[in-house]
Amino acid sequence: MSVFELTYGASLNFSPDDVRYEKVIGLITEMRMFALTGKSARRAGSSKASFKDRGMILQDMDIMIAAICLENKGTLVTHNKKHFERIKGLKVEDWVD
Repeated sequence: MSVFELTYGASLNFSPDDVRYEKVIGLITEMRMFALTGKSARRAGSSKASFKDRGMILQDMDIMIAAICLENKGTLVTHNKKHFERIKGLKVEDWVD
């Protein structure tokens, strides 16, 4: 899911011959991949229900990415910290600032 989002964002913002596009693709090739497992999917589903009960909306893909990150005790790197900081226990960093 993260590879999808990174590729989508790079494709929207840069041409394939742009050094920034190449940097994103390079990052993707170096990333360690974690799958959506049954356990992380259940966590994501519970989180979505909890947010909905509180009148908060998060995109399904973002909730699943966060759940995968939590299950693997990782840190989520994003330029949208405010969006993800609503998820309890999730470590979030912004490498752009």
